[in-house]
Amino acid sequence: AGMPVVEGPRGGRYYYTAAGRGRPLGDAPSDWTPREGERVRLRMPGDERNGRLGRIQTIEEGTGFRKGKRWAMIEGVGWKGGVYLSTSDGQLVPAPYTAKEKRTMRARDILIAEFGETSRGRGATGATQVDIETNLEYDVYDTEAGPQLWVKREPSKDKPWLVTKESAVSLGAFMKALLEMPTDALQSMKAGARRIVFSPVGNPHDRKTSQMIGRKFTSAASLKGSNRIYVWPASKKFDADRLAQTLTHEVGHIVDHMRRNLGSQYLDGVRKFWGDLQENEGIQMPASIHEQEAVEAERGIPSDPNKWQDGWGRWKNVALGQSDPDAMHYWPSIMVEKPWRKLSSQAKHIIEESIKYAAPVSRYATTNKMEYYAEAYTWYQLGALPGDHIMHDHFDNLKRVKQWLQ
Repeated sequence: AGMPVVEGPRGGRYYYTAAGRGRPLGDAPSDWTPREGERVRLRMPGDERNGRLGRIQTIEEGTGFRKGKRWAMIEGVGWKGGVYLSTSDGQLVPAPYTAKEKRTMRARDILIAEFGETSRGRGATGATQVDIETNLEYDVYDTEAGPQLWVKREPSKDKPWLVTKESAVSLGAFMKALLEMPTDALQSMKAGARRIVFSPVGNPHDRKTSQMIGRKFTSAASLKGSNRIYVWPASKKFDADRLAQTLTHEVGHIVDHMRRNLGSQYLDGVRKFWGDLQENEGIQMPASIHEQEAVEAERGIPSDPNKWQDGWGRWKNVALGQSDPDAMHYWPSIMVEKPWRKLSSQAKHIIEESIKYAAPVSRYATTNKMEYYAEAYTWYQLGALPGDHIMHDHFDNLKRVKQWLQ
């Protein structure tokens, strides 16, 4: 699809595929916002790159004569080179994977498209490594995108009693799942994951987890530390959509770690803002937090990326009081200390209404704060998180915080 775009008989623009079939080059949807990592098709009339596929590498605010617009660095897909284009002049059209591509693309094609050049580990990492979680030896593959792919190493001799990579989720199944992941989640995984391990054995911590919750629990995937994703054998039975959702959940944990770092940077940035404001304009920081936030919003500062924890704390407080309905408990929303069982129906209604927009999105999200966050992230990425939920505002705001800090 690298041939020049031609004008159709009725003014429409067309590009031609390798098979010689004409395809319309439409306009981008009016509500479309280009995102890093997204596939796009270029609209550059008169240029040989017109109609070609690319992938957005970075998006930034323009400076100098480009000021006032946002600009994207596009890397060619299927052709060497790149181009720097405005995101608001109609030069980019979204080009998600088509249904046919999802059916016909081989694992190697997806690997190249999403991870770039891949090679056996070199240098300090080495081509083979023993993983400390599973105590097994893996072949390590470095990727141009960043994450290392760890695949179970085959034994040097025929030893049927040893576990083999066939017990793990295959690279082919993993690659197919990538095509079903939301663009933001896939990009965050490639940016935040240092290692993706395809383990042929189950999570060694599942037994302890099962004992703790009182029922059998088997991990499908998990995040260790802040940047090591483990894909466990339980995911082998998943189709591409289910595996994509599982991976998106683990990316939610990566984003949560990133959010904690952003929170520290944000507080430093706000302190600097008030210091500069006092020095340059003589404006003191107000004593009231609401007045402070109003000034910050007026000056274009996004809200605190840790603000969602207030809503989670309110829900947790109510859940704690409801878990033991006969115990004395303080209810901040009505400023009363009483057992849940002795509250009136009206009081209970007020309390439950106060946390309606902070409720966990699933049963698993009630486990702890980390799972609450990761589940909300998954629903947000899949478009299932209600727009009035506190976490919807949080994830929207997180993008603004990143831009402000940059």
